[in-house]
Amino acid sequence: MPGRDTGAPVTTDTLLLASFVSVPPGSTVVELGCGSGGVIEAASGGNPGCRWIGIDARTPPLRVMMRSLEGRRAVDEVHCVCCNVEDVPMAFAGAVADAVITNPPFGTLGRGKVSPDGDRALSRSGSDMLLHHFIRAAAHLLLPGGEFIVVGRPCMLPDMLLGCSTWGLGPVRLQPVGLRDRPAAHVLLSCVKGSCAGLVIEPQRDSKELT
Repeated sequence: MPGRDTGAPVTTDTLLLASFVSVPPGSTVVELGCGSGGVIEAASGGNPGCRWIGIDARTPPLRVMMRSLEGRRAVDEVHCVCCNVEDVPMAFAGAVADAVITNPPFGTLGRGKVSPDGDRALSRSGSDMLLHHFIRAAAHLLLPGGEFIVVGRPCMLPDMLLGCSTWGLGPVRLQPVGLRDRPAAHVLLSCVKGSCAGLVIEPQRDSKELT
């Protein structure tokens, strides 16, 4: 996509996360680790009349985000904030969002192949506790009954569930994504703040069906 920040390209993860967002007009939706705004751009098209807040620790992709979303600002309220996810509970008031969405880094710093592109490396890997910082930030921002949506790799699911349980986010829907008769390549998890409802595990679907 022309003009998109090369450190955070529009990927399958981006499109899957955007496809799971469904909120009424007037909602406030926060994306943690928004990069250059691919998810907000895609999700806002199907959820008009909302307030969108993108939070990222890197300034250059946020500038790209605001330029690329300039046209949408006529119908949607779009803001971006440069902030480390670990600092969100101290930098933002609590209980302000109807939904929080995120595609957190799936790798761990110092393990595996590291991209020579600094922005890409930061968007793909982080500390062992980074996922929990994302979940803690989401729980802080969400209103009671608000929805948290996270996309990740299947290997991240145990930590996703543990983090959500720790911070009071009740899992309500799990969508495995991948080719038929093959192990899932992605998982989408939806949680509700304060919910004790049972978790529904959906049949595995191909990413093309969802996006």
